[in-house]
Amino acid sequence: MRVAGVLSLALALATAPAVAQDNTSGDADPNLRRPQIHTIEIEGTQVQYVVGETAWGNVYGALARLAQLPEENSAAISQQLWAERDNNPPIFLMEVARRSVTTNPELAIEAYMLGRVRTIYDISRCLDSSSAGILNIATAYAGEEVEQLLNDRLETVSSVLETMYSAGTAYTSQASPWWACSYGTSAYTAASNGAEMTGPEWLKVQSRWATEQSNINANLLSQINLLRAALAARDAQ
Repeated sequence: MRVAGVLSLALALATAPAVAQDNTSGDADPNLRRPQIHTIEIEGTQVQYVVGETAWGNVYGALARLAQLPEENSAAISQQLWAERDNNPPIFLMEVARRSVTTNPELAIEAYMLGRVRTIYDISRCLDSSSAGILNIATAYAGEEVEQLLNDRLETVSSVLETMYSAGTAYTSQASPWWACSYGTSAYTAASNGAEMTGPEWLKVQSRWATEQSNINANLLSQINLLRAALAARDAQ
C-alpha cells in the first residue's frame, strides 16, 4: 500500500469551514448534508457507519487505511498529517501522536492535546449532544503509550496547553465539524430514512461559537492551573 495514496485519501477529507447559519444571503445551504448508511462486517458482527461528505464513516475508513501502513513510514506520515492539521478533521492528529510517541514525544504530546481540544470544539458546535461519544473514540485511538507519555511529561503538557490557550490555535482548523456531528443519533436517523440534513439541523449558528470557545478556554485555564500546582508541589518535595 503506497503512503502517498493513503495520505491523499486522508487529506481529501478536508472541507471548507462550516459556514455560519446566521447567513441570510439566500445562497444554497453550504452545510447541507446527505448522510447514508454503510454496513461492514467485523468479526461476524454487522456494524453500520454514517458516510458521505466527510462523515464519520469516511474518516474511520481513512484512519483504518493509515493504521495499516508500516511503522517505517511513520515519520513521513506524521510530518504530512501535522502539516495538514488545519485542513483534516482533528482525529488525524491522534494518528500523529500514536506514530510519534517513541520517536518524537514532544510532537506526540502537541498533536494529542491539539487533537483532543479541537475535537471538543467540533463536538460543542453540534446540535446533537450524542455526538460527544466521538471524544472517547478519538482519545482511545491515540493509544495507551500516549497516555503514559502525558503522565511522564507534565511540563511539556503544561507548556503545550499554555501556548494553545494564548495563541488560540484550537480554533484555527478549517475542517467542518460534520465528521463529529455525523457520529450522533440525528445523523444516523436521517441516513436510515434517506433524508437530507440542512445546516440548521446539525450545526449551531455561528453566533454561538464564541461562547463555546470561551467555555473551552475556561476549561483550558483550569487545567493549566492544576498542572502548575501539581508541578510546584512535586518540585517542592
